[in-house]
Amino acid sequence: MKIKRKCSGKIIAEALGMEKFDVIIVGAGAAGLMAAKILCDAKKKVCILEARDRVGGRVHTLIKKGFSKPVEAGAEFIHGKLPLTICLLKEAGIKYYETDGALWQLKNDGLKKREDFIEHAEQLMKKLKELDHDISITAFLDKYFDDAKYSEMKNSLQQYIEGYDAADINYASSLALKEEWQKEEDKQYRIEGGYGLLLDHLKNNCLQNGCSIHLSTIVKKIKWKDEDVEVITKQNDSYFSGKVILTIPPLLLTGEENGAGISFDPSLPLVTEAAKQIGYGGVIKIVMEFTHAFWETGECRKAEDLFFLFSEEKIPTWWSQLPDKTPILTGWLAGPKANELVNADDDIILQQALHSLSSIFAIDTEILQKNLKASHIHNWIADPFSKGAYSYNTTTSAAAKKILATPVANTLFFAGEALDKDSNATVEAALQSGKEVAEKILK
Repeated sequence: MKIKRKCSGKIIAEALGMEKFDVIIVGAGAAGLMAAKILCDAKKKVCILEARDRVGGRVHTLIKKGFSKPVEAGAEFIHGKLPLTICLLKEAGIKYYETDGALWQLKNDGLKKREDFIEHAEQLMKKLKELDHDISITAFLDKYFDDAKYSEMKNSLQQYIEGYDAADINYASSLALKEEWQKEEDKQYRIEGGYGLLLDHLKNNCLQNGCSIHLSTIVKKIKWKDEDVEVITKQNDSYFSGKVILTIPPLLLTGEENGAGISFDPSLPLVTEAAKQIGYGGVIKIVMEFTHAFWETGECRKAEDLFFLFSEEKIPTWWSQLPDKTPILTGWLAGPKANELVNADDDIILQQALHSLSSIFAIDTEILQKNLKASHIHNWIADPFSKGAYSYNTTTSAAAKKILATPVANTLFFAGEALDKDSNATVEAALQSGKEVAEKILK
């Protein structure tokens, strides 16, 4: 029997003898799993639809041949004593530990230890505090630091914003930078065994409480009216619910990404326009394990107790595993410069990484290649279900987040790290956002 699509989702579901869920969650990343955990604990009937063949989203811990320990292809650090993350780790009995080591920078006169990556940081902060309205970083620097004596400082700040925030200084918010620096945590932590353990804990909790999780299920269209939704997949399967939480990256809400974007019927022009106003940066991550920590023993250049290293090489940022002595270096290319390699294959990116290390430590590329035990490259910009790594605040983000934080007809809800008002771009932000949306639905 054919069912006319103009019928409500409830009528279609009943006619086909299909289950109707209280809530469908699109995306099994940190936000989606956190929301599902809370809803399932409250005895709601929940279904998660995930496009990938795994849970975790932009958290991706790999057990890979050749490596001595799990590889973090995605999120790696806990940036401070973040309350929800720490609470969940304790609940799951998962250990975490503080990172260690020194900050190094490559300049014309060689490798130097640095206490502060950015010169004139106090003057920068003073001027940021004087701002009474938001402007882009580019406009801020042009207004207050136009003198040639600040050229090196401006270059370092651009490197920081592109590398740390994966942001474009032409759009990044100056007020957001001020807030970021004011609440910046000195201490960082890693999870023993990798972030994937935390996401697996959430997944298992959901499954134990009756949650239905469907992997390799790409959502293409959402037909909705008040508290009545039909979610249609790429395979043309339909799922029905009273409410939907979308936890996908903002870029996939804009209607511009044909590969993994989602369309709405009726359309949501306010939502799609708001999604365009939130910055979203790309990252290419290169993890390399060597036979030994050559950076500690180099004849020409060495960086003992290296934790983070900044340079102006093609792959500019590197870090070690300290206090773990495993001889792994992670390379990081983020922001606008990462887009230059978005279509490069892994071999080209690996060679760029080796050349960068060769230049930084004044060691032959052939020697590095000989001592390379294993490597993994993850191009998050090329990933069809993320199209990037994490969000950053633009001068228009605050207004856009308010729009996306407002449920549509008490039926469509949005969550994810990009929408958290306190700590976007982190796993903690995704967890908090998922928690807040779930609690909003329960109220």
